[in-house]
Amino acid sequence: MVHLGLAMLKKIRDSKIAKLNWKKNYLSIGLGASIVANLVLSISISTMIGKERIVLLWPDSADEFWVTPKKVSASYLKEVSQYLLLTTLNVTPQTAPSRREMFMNYVHPSGYGEIKSQLILEEDVLKKKNISKMFSPIGYEVDEKSLKVKAIGELTTWVSKEKISQERVIFTLGYKMNIGKVQLIEFKEELHEKKM
Repeated sequence: MVHLGLAMLKKIRDSKIAKLNWKKNYLSIGLGASIVANLVLSISISTMIGKERIVLLWPDSADEFWVTPKKVSASYLKEVSQYLLLTTLNVTPQTAPSRREMFMNYVHPSGYGEIKSQLILEEDVLKKKNISKMFSPIGYEVDEKSLKVKAIGELTTWVSKEKISQERVIFTLGYKMNIGKVQLIEFKEELHEKKM
């Protein structure tokens, strides 16, 4: 009877060992599959880095805008340029300081000093002579490879309530990509054509 009890215990023990081996093998296969899946995902993600493209939707435009870490669409450059020009050129002596600060948020560090001093000089003239300006864009020439935009438009100037000039102007805006962000490095006036 003791012999029979030992045989039964051995059988139970062997059965439990077999179940534990089956669970161990099942977990090993699951772990192996998980490692392979993670390797495949890691490789696919590493090959996609730098190739993603963020598409932006402007509320009042049918154009598609996209940005990658190294390039942007021409339509995006045009919209950013229009925003910056209207921000800085539609100005009164009272709004000039706040508009300058807003504008400077889009300037790359390499162009910061020059552009800021240019805007401060313009701001001083606006305040001393009580000048207000309004820019009305006519067209844009966009070179997305060199990240440059030429903006053509009408710049109207008033002293108090009197319109003193209306000029055809061309502004050049040069940009630099900074980790997927477009930042201004150049902002200059190219041409003045008096109309009045």
